Amino acid sequence: MKEEQDFQEVKLPDNKSKRTLIGISAGIAVIVAVVIFTAVFVGLNAYRRPIKDVTKGVNKADTLLLMESIYPEDIITVKRINKKDSGTSWKDYLRQNDDYIESQMDKMGLKKAKCDIVAKEKISGSNLTNIKNFYQEAYEADVKKAYRVEVNMTFKTNGGNETPSGWLCVVKLKDEGWKFCPEYSEDHFDFIDKAVNFQ
Repeated sequence: MKEEQDFQEVKLPDNKSKRTLIGISAGIAVIVAVVIFTAVFVGLNAYRRPIKDVTKGVNKADTLLLMESIYPEDIITVKRINKKDSGTSWKDYLRQNDDYIESQMDKMGLKKAKCDIVAKEKISGSNLTNIKNFYQEAYEADVKKAYRVEVNMTFKTNGGNETPSGWLCVVKLKDEGWKFCPEYSEDHFDFIDKAVNFQ
């Protein structure tokens, strides 16, 4: 008798409850779809990040951001240890190099840089082999792939604006993500080399 009473007390959801459950399920499905789309979009455009960060690092005279955009993490760690061993604190080194970047920007008359990425091209064949060899020799890092990225720069200078365009190189390192590669970028973007001195 008790089992029959328990069975009778179980109520099936009414139409309003069913609609609520369907609404919640649909909402969850939409959220999951948005998360997946965002992850895919960010993943497909991750190669842009180091170029944007280098531009931001130059504008803000931010040595650490520039280093993180260019070097593998192990190289930054080695630089940190070397500075400590030479008696310079990492904080002091970053501050000194930030000041150096600012002074180089002043010498070049460069107030601000802006970067628009307009195209990309996958690097393959012997060009990719050369880049892989460079990263292996210089940083003991493995390059998974590389792109040539066409950019339009806008340099706000003391004399007005300059708008050079050309190709920069970005590489995807194993376990590191994307990095900017000055070594294989066009020479007329050497403002980065002039502004940055990672000794």
